[in-house]
Formats: sequence, structure tokens, C-alpha cells
Amino acid sequence: MAIKVDPTNKIAYRILGAALAGMQDYPAAIASFKKLIDLDPQDYTAYIFIGKSLASMGEWEKSLTVFQQAWFLNKDHPAANVGRAVALFELNRIDEASKAANLALENISESPEDAYNLGMLYLEGLNDPDSAITALIIALLDDPGNRECLITLAKAAIRSDAPNAIQQVTDFLDAADPNLGIEFAWTVHRLGSWDAHISAHKADFLPRVNTFKGIARSFSDNPVYQLRIDLEDARPPIWRRVLVPGYYTLADLHHIIQAVMGWKGYHRHEFDVNHVSVGPIMDSGRAWSTRYLVDERDVTLAEAVTASSGKFRYLYDSVDYWIHKIAVEKTLTYDENIRYPVCTGGRRAAPPENSGGIRGYYALLEAFKDPVSEMHEESVRLLGKDFRPDVFDIDAINRRLETIRRQPVE
Repeated sequence: MAIKVDPTNKIAYRILGAALAGMQDYPAAIASFKKLIDLDPQDYTAYIFIGKSLASMGEWEKSLTVFQQAWFLNKDHPAANVGRAVALFELNRIDEASKAANLALENISESPEDAYNLGMLYLEGLNDPDSAITALIIALLDDPGNRECLITLAKAAIRSDAPNAIQQVTDFLDAADPNLGIEFAWTVHRLGSWDAHISAHKADFLPRVNTFKGIARSFSDNPVYQLRIDLEDARPPIWRRVLVPGYYTLADLHHIIQAVMGWKGYHRHEFDVNHVSVGPIMDSGRAWSTRYLVDERDVTLAEAVTASSGKFRYLYDSVDYWIHKIAVEKTLTYDENIRYPVCTGGRRAAPPENSGGIRGYYALLEAFKDPVSEMHEESVRLLGKDFRPDVFDIDAINRRLETIRRQPVE
């Protein structure tokens, strides 16, 4: 509406582009930022946003070209250099990527939001844990609650060849925030406890390890768990009750949750089991990536239940941030006459994917009910004209679960 009132409103184009990128509508976001460039060809931040959108689409050549344009306009801007470095690395131009990363590191304190991406590139791509430590400390101090950043910083300190790197990072964080220093030291301890010698100190990757192995009761008992899965912050509650055998893995449970919520699995996900991140670890062809501490394919539901005392969490989509609370209501005996997994109860329809998280979903529902709302047409497009938020369709859910059923591995 602001653009309709004033087609030269640069701020409106910038905010619209950022909103569209947040909704993962990257082509529309790019179009908005291009309008901004038409109004101001020297606006290097517009080029940066376009470069990030292209990177999200996997268009690395185009992304690099746009980041180069931003860099020509402002060679010291960290986001331009981080974007260039990542694109160059993805294009296998490693030496150039390293130079761009070093330029970014010189000014990264001016852009904490890019510090984490730079730290990840140094650690997982360029195998430079000491530079990663510098960037990740900046990112963590800006967002002390970012557990993923804390874990990545711990990995960088463990892999560093610098004497007393772990102690130095601990002391630095402790001086800034004693609680953060304690959390870092504990995280290092948890990582290091898997291998007393930390053989991965000088490696690109840590071994694939299941820290929960052996803690669950024998599979011969064939436990079946009655799980209640609640969407956090939903009022009134949106939940599902599912019966799942203990031999199913957390990778299976991911697909089960997607099925009961009616989602497609397009976005990143992870489990938090007793403060340990469990997720999909992708085979790189030579080792296992350390984005998550434990591979979800290795952890059975029985192990996760035992490790968490029957309560753990599942996060889906790091943008919309759908958090699911998973709790064991009962432990049952396996029944040969039941086709597992099966949904036995629940309430209300699940929000559609890409509806902006729980708050965005409720905003859509308000617009959906109000024909004169400016967002009414958009809400109908996203929800569907026949959407009924109060309807729980158990038959449709169980039809989707049919494709997930499998037998235990002998």
C-alpha cells in the first residue's frame, strides 16, 4: 500500500523485499530489491539482499555476481564479503573464498548477524577453526541463547591447534557472562566425552556417534509409546496422539510428525533430546558432517524416551520456528493386530507450512474471517477457501501414516 501511494518509497521496497525473503518467496523478493536499485543504483545493501536470495535458491554463479556488485560499492561491508566467500566456496574457488572470508573477518564486529555464517564457513569449509572461533564468539555474544552457535564454537575450540584454546575461550566468555562461560565448558565436556582423545581435533569432521546407544530397555520387550505431540504456543491447543513402536528411529518420527501435521518436510528440522541436538547428518562421501551432534537415523524412539525421561522437543523450520513438545503418555505392549504408527486422537487443524509461525498463523486466521481485511485475499490463498481451523481429520492423517509403516530391523 505504501508503494501504491508513493512508487518512489525506497524504505517500502526494502521492507517488502525483506518480508518476501522471510516468506521464502525469493523471486518476488529479488524483484522488490531490483526496484530499489532502480531508485538508487548505489544502494549496496539491496545487492546484498538479492545475493542472499539467490544463494538460498542455490544460484551460486548469479549470487556471486551480485555480491561482487555490492563489494564494488562497499569493499568493507562484512555481508558483501561473507556472501562472496560462501559463493566462491560453493563454486570450489577455495583460495578466493579464503581471501574474501579474511576481508569479512576484519570488519565482522560491525555485522554480528553475519558472524555465525562466517564462523561456519571457516570451520566446516575452510578448516580454519581459529578464525572460526573469532567470528563465532562475536555471534554468540550478540545472541547468547543461540545454542547452535554455542555448539559450533565448542567444536571449533576442540579442533584448534592453539595451546589452551578451550581455556582461553572459556575465560573470555566467563568475563563477558559467567553463565555463558559455564554453558560453553559444559558443551565442550559433552562433545569431548564421546572420545577421550578427541581424534577429530585436526579433522574436518567428527565421527558419527550415538551417545544414547544402549540406554534403552531391550527391543525384545517391543515397547509401544503413546505420544502426545503439542504445537507450542497454540491457543486453543493443537495436538496429536500417536502410537509408535520403540524401534522406530527419530528419522522415522520426523516423517510421522510431518504426516500428522499435514506438512511436506521442505524445511530444516532437529530434535532436542536432553539438550543434545539430533538431526539429519548428510553423508559427504568421506565422513559425517557435524551440523548436529547425533544422527537421527541412529537414535531409536526408545533411546530418546529413556534419555529424556519421556519429554523432548522437535523444531521444524528455523524461520517460522514451529516447536513441538513430545511427551510419552503411556508405554504399551506391542499388539500384532495394530498397524503402527497410528494416530488415535488430536484437536484442530494444523497450520499450513510457510504461514509465518504460530503468530503469523493467527494473524492469517483473523484476516481469513474478515472479508474487508487488507490481508483477506492473501489469507484465502495460503489457507484455502475451505479451510476450517477447528476440524481434526484423523482419517486423512492415518492415510498419510500408511506410507511410514515398517518392520523392526533384525
